[in-house]
Amino acid sequence: MSGHVPPLLTTPSLPRTPLYQRHTGLPPSPTPSGAPPLRRPPAVNSMPLTPASDRLTHFHSFYNAKGEDEVPSYMPPTVVPPTRWVKYKRQWHGFQMPVITCQPLGRFGNVMGEYATLFALRRMYNASVVVAPAMSSQLNGTFPHLSLPRHPGPFQREQWRPVGKVGALYNYALVEVAATGLLGPHLFVMTDYAFEIQLFKIYKEELRREFRFSDKIQSEVRNYLQGVQRKHERIAHSTNSTTTSSGEGPPVLVGLHVRRTDYVKHAKKMFGAKLPGEEYFKRALNYYRAKFPNNVAFVAASDDMAFIQSKLKTEKDVFYAPGKSASFDMALLSSCNHSIVTMGSYGFWTGFLAGGEVVYPDVKLYSDY
Repeated sequence: MSGHVPPLLTTPSLPRTPLYQRHTGLPPSPTPSGAPPLRRPPAVNSMPLTPASDRLTHFHSFYNAKGEDEVPSYMPPTVVPPTRWVKYKRQWHGFQMPVITCQPLGRFGNVMGEYATLFALRRMYNASVVVAPAMSSQLNGTFPHLSLPRHPGPFQREQWRPVGKVGALYNYALVEVAATGLLGPHLFVMTDYAFEIQLFKIYKEELRREFRFSDKIQSEVRNYLQGVQRKHERIAHSTNSTTTSSGEGPPVLVGLHVRRTDYVKHAKKMFGAKLPGEEYFKRALNYYRAKFPNNVAFVAASDDMAFIQSKLKTEKDVFYAPGKSASFDMALLSSCNHSIVTMGSYGFWTGFLAGGEVVYPDVKLYSDY
């Protein structure tokens, strides 16, 4: 084997509810005549393969296995102790000042992270937050049940004071200071791709409810996954195999997301890192194959489908997303039992929302992050 292959790292599995039940509370829609119903087994608890470094796994450290409705028992320390927070009588459109919003930057996964950061500021600091019109237009079509209040009327950027990272690193402590009121009763707009995992990670189950996909997307995902199940069964029968070791049951679904295109140069420029390639993909696939012998189906999505298809063209248990939209692909991957990711915020959210075990590469970063 030539070159460095990043070791596989995994996160523990969590009990989870299938997408159609978790997002709507309803049973699955009827299947076409003669088609088997889509049944997905629960996630299986597992042990990590290797100890994980803090820089790659700090957002997993508060996962628990107590169920989706469990209230977090731990609150991270705030930048400023609550005894020093300042409250003002001044209001803006009925919101107590200060008020914080965010002009969305980046692609779909980045914008979700910016929303989640606003959500955490509201929950942790009882801060007034509003969702800017640009963020609403990017998220509401996919997630129609978002609970944060929207910005009233047109957004006038000149009325808002920018507050972002401190120094060259991604340190957003100043945003938290603004939320405490210590920077005054003003309107603040977050800048610089705020994606504060250490703030919103403890609200994981609340955010999974926030990021509920539209009924239309859920229906399309159900139809696609039913097709994957049927194809998997045909392949298993054609190779004289069985769908499980006991001869019955649906395959375990594993979502695979591969971030490419502009991120190849971005990762090298920002972190001095190289994206994982074919050897990592195959090791990750083989990890789940060993875990679920003859009973696993992989669903692959990427912003460069030609690349991933060329690398995995001989893998008969890999099924490729149709690539309808970023929203569809995320709903598809997050409805799987477990996940394989590479780098980037989009892949992070597929694993975060799926709730099962996540395999990810231990990528060496050669610059501060």
